[in-house]
Amino acid sequence: MYQPTKLIYRSYQPPQIEVGMLFAVSVTLYDDYSYLHVHELDKLPRDIDKYLEQNGWPVKPYLIKAIDSNPDKAPVDVAYPDQLGWIEMEGQLYPFDINDMNYISISNEGYVYVFVDDDTDEPVLEDGKVVMAYIDSLQDEDDDDIDWGDESWQWENDK
Repeated sequence: MYQPTKLIYRSYQPPQIEVGMLFAVSVTLYDDYSYLHVHELDKLPRDIDKYLEQNGWPVKPYLIKAIDSNPDKAPVDVAYPDQLGWIEMEGQLYPFDINDMNYISISNEGYVYVFVDDDTDEPVLEDGKVVMAYIDSLQDEDDDDIDWGDESWQWENDK
């Protein structure tokens, strides 16, 4: 079964900046909608300090539990950067990449489903990687089973 999680980015300070590192910047659209846009460093900038000033430190993606009733409790990690590997679409698994990260940020406010074991609620790993699915792709399939007017569920930040 699938459970909702939130894709987040944690910054870190590496000993040196390298090609391939991910950076996240806030982008505002239409004056009232902003999202976190992730981009990969494709070449080293001439002025690394200026680049870091504009883009912040590099980030790594994590999945955390999406639902928690205690705002004082630290988020629970569901998957670590090296475990983010697959996105399921129409019954097929595809490699999870930066385009998926940005789609999830723009379209689903960072929320994504993760396939978990029915008995343990632990993520099921396929070749050592979690299997994710877009929120909207599963809602389309399961709309008949969900009462979207029922507000008894809450996302982590909607409190």
